[in-house]
Amino acid sequence: MKLSSVRRQDIAKLHHALRATPRQTNQVLAVLSKAFNLAEVWGLRPEHTNPVRLVKRYKENERDRFLTGEELQ
Repeated sequence: MKLSSVRRQDIAKLHHALRATPRQTNQVLAVLSKAFNLAEVWGLRPEHTNPVRLVKRYKENERDRFLTGEELQ
């Protein structure tokens, strides 16, 4: 698929397919959004055509993480 032919529907389909892992899905969307923004800057896509822009991110549950003994050393 060419960069110029990616549409919001394609991103939404990927978003839905990855729904089992909300945090990872949001990270994927962040990377894709950055890539499409750069494509606009570099002239590979028209300005203001980032297909990720209006895709709603999943809510992420907060989590506490504690260092293990090995990580503390």
